[in-house]
Amino acid sequence: MNLLKQTALILGLASLSLGSWTLFRDWRNKISILFSLVCFIVAVWSLSFVSHATLFGRLSYDIHLFCNVLLVPFTLELISRIFLKEKDRFSSILVVTSLAGAAVLGIMILFSLGSGDLFRNLVIFWPTLILFHYGHVIGLEVMRSGRLRDDSISSSRKLLLYAGLGLTLSICTFDHIPRYGFALPAIGNLLFTLYLFFANQVIVPEKLPGLEALASRFLAVLTLSLVITGFFALLYSYISATFPLFLLNSFLISFAVLALWSPLLTFFRYLTSRLFVSRKQDQLGKMERFKLHSETITDRAALFDAVKEFAKRELGFNFLELELLPAESVLPALVASHFAEANALRQVPFLYRAFLEREREQVLTQDRKRDLELQMEYLRILECDFLSVLPVDEERVLRVRIREHGSRKTSAFTGFNRVLEFLTHVAAQSTRVGQIERAREKDRLILLGEMAAGLAHEIRNPLGAIRGAVNLIEPEPGPWGRVIREEVDRLNRLVSQFLDFSRSHEDKRETTTTGDLVQRVVKQLEAGVPAPVRVEVENRSSDGMICVVPDSIRQVISNVMNNSLKALEGVNDPRIGVTILPTGFQISDNGIGMDEETISRVFHPFFTGFKVGSGLGLSICEKLVRADRGRIAIQSAPGRGTVVSVEYPDAR
Repeated sequence: MNLLKQTALILGLASLSLGSWTLFRDWRNKISILFSLVCFIVAVWSLSFVSHATLFGRLSYDIHLFCNVLLVPFTLELISRIFLKEKDRFSSILVVTSLAGAAVLGIMILFSLGSGDLFRNLVIFWPTLILFHYGHVIGLEVMRSGRLRDDSISSSRKLLLYAGLGLTLSICTFDHIPRYGFALPAIGNLLFTLYLFFANQVIVPEKLPGLEALASRFLAVLTLSLVITGFFALLYSYISATFPLFLLNSFLISFAVLALWSPLLTFFRYLTSRLFVSRKQDQLGKMERFKLHSETITDRAALFDAVKEFAKRELGFNFLELELLPAESVLPALVASHFAEANALRQVPFLYRAFLEREREQVLTQDRKRDLELQMEYLRILECDFLSVLPVDEERVLRVRIREHGSRKTSAFTGFNRVLEFLTHVAAQSTRVGQIERAREKDRLILLGEMAAGLAHEIRNPLGAIRGAVNLIEPEPGPWGRVIREEVDRLNRLVSQFLDFSRSHEDKRETTTTGDLVQRVVKQLEAGVPAPVRVEVENRSSDGMICVVPDSIRQVISNVMNNSLKALEGVNDPRIGVTILPTGFQISDNGIGMDEETISRVFHPFFTGFKVGSGLGLSICEKLVRADRGRIAIQSAPGRGTVVSVEYPDAR
C-alpha cells in the first residue's frame, strides 16, 4: 500500500504542475483548457486517495470517488478534440451518457445516497467508458476513416498516444481488484504520470521533444530521485533525532539536487543522442549531402530545380514553388504583422493551414478566430497549404509555396523543424547565388562598356566624316542636308545613351543633404524647360541625408523631366511638380499618362511609348538608382499624368 500511496502522490503533484503549466502557456486554447481540467481532476483524484489512505477520512474517499466519475466526460471530450475532426454519433452519445451518469453518480456521492457493492463498483469502473471511446478511435484508425485528424500529429506520435492511453487506463484501477495487489496499479500511476507529460507536449503546439529528449529527461529525473533517496537513507539516523538538523540536511540535499540537475541532463542528452544516432543518421546525412551539393550550384534556376527535386524525394512535397519577388511586395496586413513578429523573434515566418485550422477550432475570442480565417483565405487564394517569405537581399524576397495535396503530410512535431531548416538553407543559398549573378552582371557590363566604347568610336568617326562632308557639299543648310545632319545628330545621341547604359558607374558616392542636391539639379535644368511649362518645387526633406553619386542624381532627374516634357506636349496648363522627400524625390506631371501595359515595360531597354526616343532613358534611370541602392517606382493612368518616385537608403 505504501508504494501505491507514493506513486499516487507523484501522479497528483505532477498532474497539478502539468495542468497549471499548460493553462499558463496556452490559456486561450480549448484543448489546452480541457487538458488542464483533466490534469486538475487527476491531481485531486490522486491526492484525495493519498489523504484517505493516510488519514482514513470519509470526506477524502468521497472526493476521490467524485473525481473518478467526473474525470470521464472531460477525458472523452478531450479525446474527441485531439483525435477527431468532428464528433460522430457514437462519440456524441458516449459523451452525453458519461456526463449524465457523472451528474447522477456525483450527486449520490455528495449526498451519501448510494451504498452497496453495486453502487461502489459502478463508480469505480465508470472510467471504463473511456476505454469504449478509445476502442472506437482505434477502429476508425484501422479503417482509415476520414473523420480522424491527420494535420499535426504524426503516425509515430499517434501510436504512442494510443498505446499509452490504453495501457494506463487498463491498469490504473487494478488496486480495486484484490488478486492483483498494489504493485501493478503503482506502476500504472507512474505510467500515467509519464503519459500526461507526453500528452502535454502534444497539446502545447510546437513543443514536442523527440523520443531521445523524453528519455534523457526521464533518466535525469530518475537519477536525481535515486540520489535524493540515497541521501535520506544515509542521513536517516542523524536527521531523525532533531528537527533543526533535519532542516539543515534537507537544505543540503536540495542544494545538491539543483547543482546536479543541469550536468545530469546534459550527460543524459549526450547519452541518448548516441543511442538514437543510428536512426537519425540517414536523414541528417541526406540533408547534409544536399547542403553540400547546393553550395556548388552557381545558377539560380539550377538551384531551384535541385531544391524541388530534393523536396519531392525526401520531404514528400509534390508541389513546391519558389518565386523571387520585390522586397516591397505587398502582403495583407494580418500576414505582414504575423511575419514581422516571427522575424522579431528570429524565427522562420510561415503560415501553415493545418496549424491555422487547429487553432481556429480552439480559440475562444471571435477577433482571433476571424484573423485566422482571413489568413486561411489568403492561403486559399495562393492555392497552397504552406507559405513562407524569406529575405534574399535588400531588393528581393523568396516566396515559398507548398501544397500538400497528393504529398506525404508534414508532421508539425517531427518533420516540421526539418522543413524550416531546409527553407532557411534555401534562402541563404539563393542569396549566395544572387551575389554570384550580380558579380557576373557587373563583369558583363564592364565587358559591354568596353565593347560599346570601341563600337562608339568606330561609329562616331564615320558620322563625323559624313557631317563634315555634308557641310562641304552644302554649306547652306538645304532640305536634304538638314535631314542628314539631324539623323547624324540622332545617331550620336543614341550612341551616347548606349554608352551611359553600358557604363558600370563606379564613381565615388558622397553623403549629402537631399534637399540641397535635388534643388540645385532642378534649378540647373529649369533653364531648358520651354516657357509654357511650369516647374513647381516643394521641399519636404527636413535635411534628410543620402549617400549617392551626384552626377547620377542629375542624370536621373534630367531623364525623367525630359519624359515629362514629351508627355506634356499639347496639354493645357502643363506642369511638372518636384517634391523633395527626406531620402528621395518625386517628379510628377499632368501629361498624357500611361496604361498598365506600358508601365510594366517602361524600364525595358529600347522600349518607348513616344513616337521619338531611344527607349533607354528610364532604363538608365533604374540602373543608376539601383547602383546607389535605391528604388524607383512609377504610378500613372491615361489622361491623369505620371508620378515617378525615387527613394534611397537613409545615410544616417
